[in-house]
Amino acid sequence: MTLCLAIPTNAPGGLDARVSQHFGHCDAFTLLDFRDGLVAGARVLEVPAHQQGGCMVPVRLLADNGASAVAVAGIGRRPLLGFVEVGLKVFSSDGLDSVRDVAAAWISGSLPEFLVDDVCGGGEHAD
Repeated sequence: MTLCLAIPTNAPGGLDARVSQHFGHCDAFTLLDFRDGLVAGARVLEVPAHQQGGCMVPVRLLADNGASAVAVAGIGRRPLLGFVEVGLKVFSSDGLDSVRDVAAAWISGSLPEFLVDDVCGGGEHAD
C-alpha cells in the first residue's frame, strides 16, 4: 500500500528542503510516497497564488495530486477544516527542520495529529 504525505516546504522543495513553518506561507509542497514503511519517491508541487478566501485551493491541489495526509508546522483553522472536509488527516511537524526529519518521524509513527485547538491565528510562525 502506498501513502502520500504532503509537506509545506521552502524553495526549491524536495527531500533536502527545509520545512515551512506555516502552511499558508510555503514556497512549495513536497509530496513523499511511502511504500512498505520507506520513502519510495518524492515530488514537488508549486504553490498556487494565494487569493482572498482561497484557502481551499492548496487543499484541493494536494487532494487532487494524491496526498493521503499532510504534515504541517502551523496551519490556520480554515485550511485545517478543509483537509478534514476532503478526508485528509493533518499531522504536526512542529519542531522538525527538514523533509528528511519529517519522513523519519512519519516512519517511526511519532507525528501527532494536528487538532483544531492547535491552529494558529495566521502568520505568527517565522520561516
